[in-house]
Amino acid sequence: MKPGGRTLRDTFRDSVQRFPFAPALGTRDDAAFTWLSYKELSELVSVFEARLSDLGVRAGDRVVLQCENSAEWVALAYACFGVGAVLVPLYARQRVEETANIL
Repeated sequence: MKPGGRTLRDTFRDSVQRFPFAPALGTRDDAAFTWLSYKELSELVSVFEARLSDLGVRAGDRVVLQCENSAEWVALAYACFGVGAVLVPLYARQRVEETANIL
């Protein structure tokens, strides 16, 4: 076990193993939901982890994300956890001055 206990990434991996085909995240288009299973979400996380690694993102680096809520947002967050990067989420409609101050 890691110092300080289990991480969110650990809990996610456990959920993928226990419930691979259960719905993990739903996105809504108009009135209908489209669901990603834990397995599908895990695959997306793996793609993002590989891409972050390809870009040279390493443990302790900051990754800024400014977009609307989405399954990809969650996947990138877990990918950051996986490579040890720090996710810096910004509101999609954050004012330029606020974004500049945070960065």
